[in-house]
Amino acid sequence: MSNPVTFPFSIGDTVKIKASGETGTVRGLSIVVSGVTSALVHYKAADGRAQECWWETEVLEAV
Repeated sequence: MSNPVTFPFSIGDTVKIKASGETGTVRGLSIVVSGVTSALVHYKAADGRAQECWWETEVLEAV
């Protein structure tokens, strides 16, 4: 039996997208067969639009 994958964030956490500095709220969590974890983040994009996008958790950091 393999080790369970843990997520670095929980639903409702505030995170920052490392590349852009934009911050948002985690609305969902996902894991794929390869073990990659992702978070669905709702955030305000730099141009002012509301965005919701899946990001691999390694490109996010806790705020």
